[in-house]
Amino acid sequence: MMKKIVFISSLIFFFCFTCFADFSVSRWKFKKELFIKDGVADIVELQIDTEILSNSKPDLADLRIISEDNKEIPYLVSLKKEIRKTVEYHPVMLNKSFIPDSHTLVEFDMGNQRVLHNCLVLNISASNYTRWVEVKGKNNGKWYTLTRSGFIFSHSIPEAGVSVSSTRIPYPLTDYRYIRVIIHGGALDVQGATLLREDLIPAQEIKYPISVKEMGKSKDGKFMEYLIDTSVSGLPHYRLEIQTNQKNFHRRVIVSPYQDISESSQNQIQYKGTIYSFHTKEYSESNKSIVYPENNARYLRVFLYHYDDQPLAVENFNLYGIVRKISFPFSALENKQRIFLYYGNKDANAPVYDFEKYQSYLKPPNIIMCVSGNQENNPLFKASPFEKFDKNKRLLLGIIMAFAAIILGFFIIKNMRGIIKGTDKNQ
Repeated sequence: MMKKIVFISSLIFFFCFTCFADFSVSRWKFKKELFIKDGVADIVELQIDTEILSNSKPDLADLRIISEDNKEIPYLVSLKKEIRKTVEYHPVMLNKSFIPDSHTLVEFDMGNQRVLHNCLVLNISASNYTRWVEVKGKNNGKWYTLTRSGFIFSHSIPEAGVSVSSTRIPYPLTDYRYIRVIIHGGALDVQGATLLREDLIPAQEIKYPISVKEMGKSKDGKFMEYLIDTSVSGLPHYRLEIQTNQKNFHRRVIVSPYQDISESSQNQIQYKGTIYSFHTKEYSESNKSIVYPENNARYLRVFLYHYDDQPLAVENFNLYGIVRKISFPFSALENKQRIFLYYGNKDANAPVYDFEKYQSYLKPPNIIMCVSGNQENNPLFKASPFEKFDKNKRLLLGIIMAFAAIILGFFIIKNMRGIIKGTDKNQ
């Protein structure tokens, strides 16, 4: 009896293992040939295109680079995110004065420390204001203008629970000890400031082709709804830009991602933000993008609020993702063999290569770019028995496991009854 139990348990284990184990190259659906530019380098780089992104696992764990003689080439995937390095300094406020209906003037002193800075952040407790700002600097004697296009604001919509502000004023890199801030317009109570040295490497972005459908105005007439479709699932996006030539507006925006447009809106993720545009003779400032945590949903519902104003004159939307690149060692290429990128294996696990550890020591590495060819179906691909009805695979597995558990339980109970009866007879 115990042999039967062990045998059935082994079958269950084997079935589970074969369902979820990693497989050989024949398990990859697609491939692209990689073409490397002439030259010699330390590293070869490839930008991952939308075709690869939409047909790979979300974490890109199924990417494999294979040479013509079936050798696996190590690689590393990197995201070209924004890199911002910031050093803060806290100057002493020297003077603060107000001229009614004209401006607020504040001066700061960095002391004896001679440091580089290129940004000023004011500490202001007031709300619901918009101001044009000038920033000047000096070490001694004459004041020199750093910027005349500074812009600060604070706006809130209490009934919507929305509040947005910015008191950040960038200017060219300088080491001036004294900083003068002139805030034009009504008086503002400046309570202090922080000087920053910011070094910024912007994110490398990829713009996705999308289709946009206007869904109409809400029942209460407070917002417009739009539906954005990327056509495929799997494209990682993080920034939505709203194109409009309209000026002087401040609008609340909600972005909600959907994999399936038929999904209920209840308990759906919502990303909230604000877009604005302010233009006068003295200054011009705008932000028409909503940045949210990266998501790979196919659809986005966009709710653009106008409340009691007229709807914003939207011309179009742009959807952006962060560029992903594959890096692999040039030294791994032998005898100018053809190399291929394989992808499309949802059961694959992420590989682990030594290259990930030692590539950081190649500073600065000599990089050469490569491009990918057209997507091809992998002729070696062999679908699993469950591939054709993948949507039902988990259900089928659950039914088989439940059936096996019932049989196993039946044998265990039967065996236990036999043991109990034998014990009773002996007594």
